[in-house]
Amino acid sequence: MSQYEMNIHDYFRIIRKRKWIIILTTLAVYIAAIVYTKMQTKLYKSAAQVFVANKSIKKDVIFNTSSGPDNTINNASLENAKDIIRSRNVALRVVNQLQLIEKSASVGDINEIIEKLISRVEVSTDPAAGRID
Repeated sequence: MSQYEMNIHDYFRIIRKRKWIIILTTLAVYIAAIVYTKMQTKLYKSAAQVFVANKSIKKDVIFNTSSGPDNTINNASLENAKDIIRSRNVALRVVNQLQLIEKSASVGDINEIIEKLISRVEVSTDPAAGRID
């Protein structure tokens, strides 16, 4: 009983003989991946810190060397900025820039998307640092 040793030419012959199986399998997996990706819901996540400052700010406030009353930002200013960030107008701008709505979407659909976006926005304030997270 003699065993046949395969050489490189045999491997190429097998690949040539089965090339359509290889090509079609690769193409099917590629198309399936594209379809799966297109069907997924788009998710966006972002984090930012916004520093709110008075119009006239002193150098010691920036470098945190002052402990006087000018070192903290008015809490009402931070709450106002927080409300602006969570506002409907800002959410609408985000929805438009990210193209989250179809041109033919109804007003109800647009409102639903905006409300979902606003409900997912988390905003916290740190009055001592004059920061919004």
